[in-house]
Amino acid sequence: MGIGLQRRGHQVTICTSRNFEELIHTYGLEFASIQADIMKLAQSEKGKQMFGENLLRMMKSR
Repeated sequence: MGIGLQRRGHQVTICTSRNFEELIHTYGLEFASIQADIMKLAQSEKGKQMFGENLLRMMKSR
C-alpha cells in the first residue's frame, strides 16, 4: 500500500519497530521508530492471539 501511495505522489512514512527499518528503506519508504518490541509482543501469548502463528513465522524468517 505504501509503495502505491508513494507512486501517486504521497509522502509515506511507516511507523513500526526497528526490526523492520532496513526492509522499509529497501522499498524507498520513510521509517519512524516506535518503542514497542514487536517481536517480543508477537512471541507472547497475547501476541499469538492478536496476530496468529503466521505473523510470528514471517517475522522470524526476516
